[in-house]
Amino acid sequence: MLLLLVTGSVVAGVRWRSDVDRERTTVFRTTASAIASSVATTLRRQTDLTTVERALIAINPNVTNKEFGRWFDHLDAAERYPGGLGFGFVQLVPAADLGAFAALVKSDPANALDINGAYQVFPPGARPSYCLLRLIVWTGPPNQLPPTMDYCAPTVPGFGMSPTANTFAAARDSGNLALAYPVALYPGEIFAFLPVYKSGTTPATVAERRADLIGWVAGTFDGKAIIEAARQGHPEMRVEVLGVIAGAQVSLAADGPATSAHAPSLTVPVDKGGTWSVRVTGSPISEGLSATGQGVVIGALGIVIALLVFGVIEVLLRSRDRAYRLVREQTDELRYRALHDDLTGLPNRALIMDRLDHLLSRSRRKGIPAAVLFIDLDGFKDVNDSYGHAVGDALLRAVAGRLTASLRESDTAGRIGGDEFVVLAEGTSLDEGAAKVGARVLDVLREPFRLAELPDVALDVRASVGVAVVGDGTADDVLRNADIALYEAKAAGKARYMVYSG
Repeated sequence: MLLLLVTGSVVAGVRWRSDVDRERTTVFRTTASAIASSVATTLRRQTDLTTVERALIAINPNVTNKEFGRWFDHLDAAERYPGGLGFGFVQLVPAADLGAFAALVKSDPANALDINGAYQVFPPGARPSYCLLRLIVWTGPPNQLPPTMDYCAPTVPGFGMSPTANTFAAARDSGNLALAYPVALYPGEIFAFLPVYKSGTTPATVAERRADLIGWVAGTFDGKAIIEAARQGHPEMRVEVLGVIAGAQVSLAADGPATSAHAPSLTVPVDKGGTWSVRVTGSPISEGLSATGQGVVIGALGIVIALLVFGVIEVLLRSRDRAYRLVREQTDELRYRALHDDLTGLPNRALIMDRLDHLLSRSRRKGIPAAVLFIDLDGFKDVNDSYGHAVGDALLRAVAGRLTASLRESDTAGRIGGDEFVVLAEGTSLDEGAAKVGARVLDVLREPFRLAELPDVALDVRASVGVAVVGDGTADDVLRNADIALYEAKAAGKARYMVYSG
């Protein structure tokens, strides 16, 4: 009997260790997935804005800096795309056209492109062509690079080899997004470029792309700020944005403590082509004994108790069951918090994307109609500025309550950040068409909000809604289509819905 008791205690210790390891792995993957998904989604949306910018330039290559800035403001881009530092257009200028280009730039200044005196290309020198900044909207710290810099120059004083020349060539020849090496002057900033062709589409061959090129649209993002926002509440996690440049993977931005080579890690791609990705490293549970240590303690305790008092075994088993239950309860709470928004209690980005994947599967398997609505509150920043963040938070909770109360049981409402919400609708919710769902959301939010934090004021809130009907794409594709429809609703004057038309 004593041998059985000792053996049982050892088995209990081994099982305890296994359970702790499994629970820690589950919690890590859930938390890391939410953090990585948040960073990846923010970067995708920044890239989407750069893609929209490319379409604008292709349609109207003669757009002025004033018109470019007005377009940027009209989309509420500074508010809706946190982490974006600047967007612009770098034009390919043949040497013969340099004089006319210089005159054009000096007659059309921008906030980071105001040139005093003569236009002098940097670095100086005669070259067949130049890659020069033509349009820019800049919201970041003062730019330390000269506004007349030739981004395709092979060498740059102070840098040695140009940090961007190869990137511009790679984007031109591939027709796809290309990333630049991190620049020492701008630690943590990410530079991304997309080629723009005269035809408005990507030519079939490299030779045709080189002949058809007119320039590149550029996006600059504060990678460290984007990571810091996603890491809130998880200081022990390290997050990196990785990019493939010249065939090698490099770290574009990172934040968080150093981790060991054996620490758990999760990597999430940002784009389908594998140009860049987000890596999260480090366990979210680091306090107390290791899993092995806990297993040894449990096993040793069982052996001691077995040797001392046979009757104590029942107490030990009950204590162990309570400990298991406590671990499960704590793990369930961590898992819930990792998948739900702290402010509103709605599903967060990670859970919305998971439910959207299931929605796509049901829709295609059973032929059920489905749609995604991307909702953005118009002028929410004014509420925060006028009444304070406590009122702004109360308003977001009230909006979440209305959306939830107005949905059918089969539908889902979630908050993906800031004043942005997503609704997943399917089945009978779409009997009258996706447009009717967008109209219904506007009606639900049209009634003024009365908040306990602001008893004497009725807040009149409006929203813009982008609607995308589920088709053949992935969950990311459907959400991006809804976001593009939201662009169109904003550009058309806000307080309305638009249905993505492809």
